[in-house]
Amino acid sequence: MTKKIKLPNIDNESPIRINIWGDLVQTNDNKDLFEDGDISNLLGDGIINEVSKSDVVIFNLEAPLTSRNTPPLYKPEAPCIASSPKCINTFNALKKLGVQLIASCANNHIKDFGIDGIRDTINLLSNNGIEYIGVSDQNLSIAKIPIIIEKGECRAGIYSCAENEFSIADDKVGGANGYDPLTTFDDIARLKTQCDKVIILFHAGRENYQYPSPLLQRVCRKMVDSGADVIICQHSHCIGCEEVYKSGRIIYGQGNFIFHRTKISNWYTGLMISVDITKAPNVAVDYKVVQNSIPHVRLGDAIHSQEIISQFNERSKDIQSKEFIEKKWHDWVFENIDTYCMHGIAGCQNRYILAIDRRLNFFLSRFILRDKHRRKLLLNYIRCESIREAMITLLNSNKTK
Repeated sequence: MTKKIKLPNIDNESPIRINIWGDLVQTNDNKDLFEDGDISNLLGDGIINEVSKSDVVIFNLEAPLTSRNTPPLYKPEAPCIASSPKCINTFNALKKLGVQLIASCANNHIKDFGIDGIRDTINLLSNNGIEYIGVSDQNLSIAKIPIIIEKGECRAGIYSCAENEFSIADDKVGGANGYDPLTTFDDIARLKTQCDKVIILFHAGRENYQYPSPLLQRVCRKMVDSGADVIICQHSHCIGCEEVYKSGRIIYGQGNFIFHRTKISNWYTGLMISVDITKAPNVAVDYKVVQNSIPHVRLGDAIHSQEIISQFNERSKDIQSKEFIEKKWHDWVFENIDTYCMHGIAGCQNRYILAIDRRLNFFLSRFILRDKHRRKLLLNYIRCESIREAMITLLNSNKTK
């Protein structure tokens, strides 16, 4: 089962031009611009001009469009976020530029306000002629339905999935389309038989980390082996790097499009990615830097953009080395040892203890890991598929006895 979008075909030789944006969230400082549909002030002439040259704009809708105030979902150490339903005015203003909009909703926040929040979102999008992908208010089989964009004889397939966190759908309950090594690669291979090119929007990776982990690289390469032509990893909230693997191009970290939340500088830059789809073997991909300057987002100026792209290219050279990827990941994990040890293993949420641990150069975290018996036991629980499955079943259960 697929959704299909048929574009007008004035020129038989023109490509399907798809403009892809990173994480998009309305926040308090730009709420008025979003709700008024004031795209001139919100986006600026440069971005609007790029939209006008495109057939399709796809954006990662990082938060549900809902007015519900009480999130039913308990997410330890994670915020629940939403955007105003009146943001639809901005999307409708973009539609007037003659572009088809697609909201990619397979992410870790789309279910923050439960199934009702998802239902509010997809009903609002559908009623305004905006397609969505990667989510369902019913079940997983619907959440994983891809979109095929047709223009003349050319077809582009779009597939959206996310790493497994709080938002994921299952066979009986709606949510986001979760990555599953037993089904996702088959989904991609099946889609490729119906299309000339396949684009994967993969909500994956670690926040504020500008490189792939060893596992993320293996998964993305397997997606290429299964038929993907372009893979864009979102979720990291920072611009990462890219890899050309066989016939595919993998972007490990697109960065945000517009998401004003933290003081971390990397959150305020992103890549606007244009993909031209034709029947030719290669896919043309173009990057333009976007810069958030509260309350707006703009195309980056020439000097700043050149610097950002240069750094992007340098990181892309670095990841050609497997040893570099493994060492960089190892070092980063231990730089953030409190997140994975104190929060994850010890379950500590006391901010004073966490602050003391950081002040002591993670002494408490390292002390927890010093117990070799406990560490090896936990390692086996995590890496053994059957034990991990049993633990997940236990932790998911409502039974306390």
